[in-house]
Amino acid sequence: MKPITPRQREVLAGICNGETAQVTAKRLGIATCTVEVHRSRLRHRLRAKTTPHLVKLAIEQGVLTT
Repeated sequence: MKPITPRQREVLAGICNGETAQVTAKRLGIATCTVEVHRSRLRHRLRAKTTPHLVKLAIEQGVLTT
């Protein structure tokens, strides 16, 4: 698996903390659509079918720790 970028890690942390795309965007100072692009690329990179699946795979593959 190709490593995720620092920004993708920040977006993933927001997802795992239950933030909406709007909240994550505001926290990071980026557009909401940019957060959605990062989420989509993360799902593709980790081959996740859904956002909850993305979180599960991120933990299992060591991208995030609990």
